[in-house]
Amino acid sequence: MQLRDCAIAPAIAWLECNIRPDWTEVQASSSMLRALWQQSESLSLHEGVLYRSFYSDNTVISHYQLILPTEMKVAFLELIHSDAAGHLKLAKCIPHVMRRAWWFNWNRDFKLYIKCCKKCESFHRGQLPRQTNLKHVNPAGSPGECWAIDL
Repeated sequence: MQLRDCAIAPAIAWLECNIRPDWTEVQASSSMLRALWQQSESLSLHEGVLYRSFYSDNTVISHYQLILPTEMKVAFLELIHSDAAGHLKLAKCIPHVMRRAWWFNWNRDFKLYIKCCKKCESFHRGQLPRQTNLKHVNPAGSPGECWAIDL
């Protein structure tokens, strides 16, 4: 699928030939291909599949992210959001995506996908009821004279 994707196939060819083209050749290309050109130092091929190195805070590669082809985005987001993360909201799903794949504007696409998730958007409690201010309890005279239960 990566070889069929017009934004990823040239990057694979760069790595196979070990040649990085000039910016003038890439400048008029898609935003995904330009992003891959800028990150060419962190790209690598493993058994013919293009991956991006994800570095931890101390500049050590912590894991590899699959460069996801366009035709796999929806299926991947559905798999992550529905199965791996269990319909959690954006903040808890982001680490699942970051551990597995990368594409240009993945964060924007993921936010949009979660907003359009029918199961997540159908569950809404509505506005919480207003609570009144706490009232002062008259001081009790002797122990056990006044009892209160907090439900």
